[in-house]
Amino acid sequence: MQSSRTFVFAFVALFSTPSVFAEESCSSITDIICADNAGLNAVCEALLITELADDLSGDTWTVFAPIDDAFEVLGRDNLDALVFGNSTVPLTDLLLFHVIPGQSLTSADLPCVAGQNLVEMANGFSTRTIC
Repeated sequence: MQSSRTFVFAFVALFSTPSVFAEESCSSITDIICADNAGLNAVCEALLITELADDLSGDTWTVFAPIDDAFEVLGRDNLDALVFGNSTVPLTDLLLFHVIPGQSLTSADLPCVAGQNLVEMANGFSTRTIC
């Protein structure tokens, strides 16, 4: 089985305020991820299952949203364990490992110097950015 580090991620910098797409309307992260054409159905369902949708509706967040194909690489048994287990804690932790709180970043904003490319994620763990 492949490691989650080898997954292909769609980098989605999503901002709950101000509006991402238009001055007249404001879209939440969940609205953007759950849009029919986003290709992020698995992330959408996971946000709803873990009830993170409400938590991500305010403030500013950067989300590295794994595309549906990345979830398929996990395999059915692993997905079932995350989604249908007795606790949503592992799924919540997995999702928050793809979120940077309090910042709206693009790939140009991420550190790209060896030793300085650590970014703290919303679950409290750090990850390295790839340049």
